[in-house]
Amino acid sequence: MAQIPLTSVKLFDKLLDKTTSPLLLDVDRKSIVELCDVIKTQQVESKYIIQAIKRKLHHENPHVVLHTLECLESITKSCSDSIHKELAQKDFIDNFKDFANKKSPERIRNKVLQLIQCWSFDLGSQYQLFTDAYTQMKAENHDFPLYKESEVMFKTENTASERCGHRECFCCQQIFTTVVPKHHCRACGNLFCSSKRCTVPKFHKDRQVRVCESCYEKLTTEILTSVLPSSAKPLQKKSRVETSEDLQPSLTIFPSELEEEKKRQKNDASENGIIVNEPENLSLKQFDDDDEIDQFTSLAIEHINNFKLRMLSNQQRNRNISTDTAVQSAFVVLQHLHPELCRFMKLLDDKRTCYENLQDKLTQLKDAREALNALRNDHYEKKQQEAFERNRQRQLQLTQALDFMKRKKQEYLEYQQQLYLQRLAQQELEMHNRLEQQRQLALAREQHSHSFVSYNSMQIHPSDVQTSSFVVNRSYTKHFHTNNHYIHPTGQIPLTNSTTPYIHHCQQSHNAPIGDPNNHDPHLIMFN
Repeated sequence: MAQIPLTSVKLFDKLLDKTTSPLLLDVDRKSIVELCDVIKTQQVESKYIIQAIKRKLHHENPHVVLHTLECLESITKSCSDSIHKELAQKDFIDNFKDFANKKSPERIRNKVLQLIQCWSFDLGSQYQLFTDAYTQMKAENHDFPLYKESEVMFKTENTASERCGHRECFCCQQIFTTVVPKHHCRACGNLFCSSKRCTVPKFHKDRQVRVCESCYEKLTTEILTSVLPSSAKPLQKKSRVETSEDLQPSLTIFPSELEEEKKRQKNDASENGIIVNEPENLSLKQFDDDDEIDQFTSLAIEHINNFKLRMLSNQQRNRNISTDTAVQSAFVVLQHLHPELCRFMKLLDDKRTCYENLQDKLTQLKDAREALNALRNDHYEKKQQEAFERNRQRQLQLTQALDFMKRKKQEYLEYQQQLYLQRLAQQELEMHNRLEQQRQLALAREQHSHSFVSYNSMQIHPSDVQTSSFVVNRSYTKHFHTNNHYIHPTGQIPLTNSTTPYIHHCQQSHNAPIGDPNNHDPHLIMFN
């Protein structure tokens, strides 16, 4: 997936944040050069640039403010006059002078004084406000640093020209309309109506921009001559002196750029496994041993003491030192020891400087380690918070799942209860049907038993039965009440939920004797 290119404003903001990062231990010259190249293209407004720098100058971290001042110095020395116009504003100068008070850190105060002094000497002829600010601060007894020629402002020509406000094309004199749009030439700054595109080596090396026809022809010929070696020879007419004069402003603008480039090459070589001789690191190894220095010091002290004693003796005896050979020989020895003494002093000073640099680096490493530990603690706390949040989310999910299972269980229990009630109702219905069947069966048996008793009586007394006429009512419906209780003719025996008492009563009635057992006379049985 191709990376989307950043716009000029976003690229400017990104580079400005990079050059003024509080994590930087030293000035990032490479990023500052890239930032100046973006500003030179004139695609970022000068007002927006100065406003962004103002925001950085009011940062609470003094390291960010110091890096911003370094960045502002490089921008004012290498960019166009539009930046100088935005700087020469009363509100900006008044706010900028506030950084030179005694409450500000010493490095920031010195840098502000240096910039005001530089602006007043170089831009004072064009903008009187810089000169007035310098004079006012000078009257307020501000200690300005020593002025150096390397701090003079330089106006580079490698900046894109500003846009013109004409309403017609400078080539064909055609008025711009909605049909004929106007375009700004990134090389000369004029307005044109053509649609030519080309790379401008000074400003836009990585992409094609709009240029007019004349600049298009000029740039294409330059590109062709630079590519073809045969046609490149006529262009190489400048002498070494002219080349050095052209390179002098850029070298003075960024004096430490070469040092940064050397350091970068050393780092690249160390990463690739290439051993590079580093004079700064080997300077300690080139120092003489302490024993040799001690021996030389003792020898020099001995000769100095001899020379001193000889001079005191000549003074006491009023002798002429020009005739004393011992004094002359001691003086010659001390004269020979003097260059060696200067060399040892220089070596000791270099060693002290080297140790101070190492101490500064150790301090920077300590600060970097503290910053790294702070970042590590922040990262650990962030991880702890994320883990706590994950555990809380997991507990919420488990609680929701448990509630869902409880609801499902309650629904299942209610469903089981309904099934049980339906089963009980079905069993009661079946029991009721069974009782009805048993009741019908009992009625059938009772009818059968009555018919059997009448038949037996007829067999025992046939004449009586034939002579006497009686009517047996076969209707049994009148022996039932409204609640389906059967009433026997000999007595009321209701049938409720069980036929056992009724059957037992029928058996007793069947087994009971008819009439009086002691009286053997025939009797007439009358049925109601």
